[in-house]
Amino acid sequence: IHGFIDAIYDDQGGPRGTVQTFSLSMLMLMARRQLDDGALGLRLMLSGDPLMGREGYPLLFQTGETWHGVPLHDRQHPHDLFDELSVTYSRLLSKDTSGYLYFGDPGEPALGPPTYMHRLIAYYLPEAPIGHHWQDATHITFGVATAGINFNSRVKLEGSVFTGREPDENRYDFDPASFDSYGGRLSFNPDVRNTLQLSYGFIRNPEGDGISQHRITASWAYNHPLGNDANFTTTLSWGQNLLPTEGTTSSYLLEAVYQRGRNAVFGRIENITKSGHDLVLPEALNANKYALGAYTIGYIHDLTHGSGIDAGIGGAVTFNTKPSSLDTFYGPGTPVSFEIFLRLRPSRMGGYMSHEETNTEPTGATAEATQGVRIALTTQPEQPVAGQKTSLVVQLTDRDGKPITGGKIRADVEMTSMSMGVEHPAFTEMGEGRYQGSMPFAMNGPWRVTLTITVPGSIKPFKLSIDIQVH
Repeated sequence: IHGFIDAIYDDQGGPRGTVQTFSLSMLMLMARRQLDDGALGLRLMLSGDPLMGREGYPLLFQTGETWHGVPLHDRQHPHDLFDELSVTYSRLLSKDTSGYLYFGDPGEPALGPPTYMHRLIAYYLPEAPIGHHWQDATHITFGVATAGINFNSRVKLEGSVFTGREPDENRYDFDPASFDSYGGRLSFNPDVRNTLQLSYGFIRNPEGDGISQHRITASWAYNHPLGNDANFTTTLSWGQNLLPTEGTTSSYLLEAVYQRGRNAVFGRIENITKSGHDLVLPEALNANKYALGAYTIGYIHDLTHGSGIDAGIGGAVTFNTKPSSLDTFYGPGTPVSFEIFLRLRPSRMGGYMSHEETNTEPTGATAEATQGVRIALTTQPEQPVAGQKTSLVVQLTDRDGKPITGGKIRADVEMTSMSMGVEHPAFTEMGEGRYQGSMPFAMNGPWRVTLTITVPGSIKPFKLSIDIQVH
C-alpha cells in the first residue's frame, strides 16, 4: 500500500494563468502471491482528483483532454477515480527467463517510461509534466492486454493491445474498451541502479477528435540510495508524436530529487514543441508550432518523518519560456508560476525492517552497562531477483539515532522451502553505522537472513531473523 495527499495553493503567472487552491491524492493497493513457478499480482489504484472538479488545476502550457466538449488548455485534467484495476500472471520459463500476461481495465500498456505518478518525484513535485501527453499519457487505459518476456532481469520485451481513446469527461465511470491501438517496449537494466526503455505505439483517436497518432519514446532512469535515509534519483525522457494534421512534435524532460532525512530538493526541466491547435489558439494559428519551456526548482521539509506519516511542507517556482509571438496570449517576458503545498504520505515501508533490544548485564562486580540498539536491514534492490547480486545493508544506531561504529556482523542466509546450504556473506563497515554485504540468491522463492550482531560495550550479541521473497 502506498499513496499521498497534497493540499496545494497554485498561482500560474500571465494572462492565461489562474490562481487555485486544490488537493491531489493517490492510493495504490498491491498484492502478490507465489504459485509454485508462477506468481499472481493484483493492483488497484484510486485517485481523489475528481473531487476538485472535472476541469482540473491550472498549469501553463499543459494541454490534453476536454471539458464540456472543449479542449482544455493551460490546465492539467484530473485523473479518473479508478486509475488502475489489473491482474498479472508471471511464470518462470527457465532459470534465467520468465514471461507474464497482464490485463487491466483500466491499466497501463507497454508504451512510454514509468508514468510520472509512479516516479519518486511525484512525492515531491505535485505538478504533471507539460510533455505528459507526449511520453506517458496512456497510463490510464480502459482496456489493455500485455504479454512480456524477461531475460535474466536485464532485458524485457513487451507488447500491448489497448484502447486508444483517453478517458472521457465522466471521471467516475468505466469507459468502454475497444482494443484498437497497439504498442511495444524494449527495456534494458544494465545494473540495479539504471534502467532504459525504448517504445513505439499507434494510438487511435486519443482525444476523441477523430485524429490518430504514432508515438515514440525513450528514457533513462537512475536511482542511487545514499544511506539508510537518503537517496538521489533522476529521469531523462524524450517523446515524439506524429499526427497527420500537424506532423511531428517532440518533448524533452529532465528531473531529479535529492533527499536526505527530513529535507529534499527537486527540479524539473522541460522543452516541448506544441501546435496552435494544442494550445487552443485562434483557428488561423492552428498549424503554427511553438517552442515552449518550463524550468522548476523546489524544496520540501518533513515536519514529521519516519514515524508512520510523513507530513511535509514545500514549495516550487517555475519559469515558463515561450516565443514572443505568444505574448498576446501569455503576456510579455517569462511568466513565473509558484505553488505552496502540504504533503501527507506513509513513511517509507517495503524492504525495511527494524529490531530494538535493550541488553542489561553486569560487566563487573559492581558495574552495569545498559545499551539500546536499533538494527535496520535493507536490500538493494528492494525486491531481490534470482541470479542477480543483491546488497544487504545493515544500519546500526543507538536509541538516540546516533550511528554505532565498530560492530561485527555475521549473516546466515538460507532458503526455507528447500535445502540449498547456508551462505555466509561477509560484511564491510562503510562508515556512519552502515555495514554492507552482498550475495546472489540462486533461486526465486522464500529465503531467511539471520543476523548475529556484536557492538562495542555489549556482553551478548543481538540476533535478528528476516524473511525475504526473491523473485
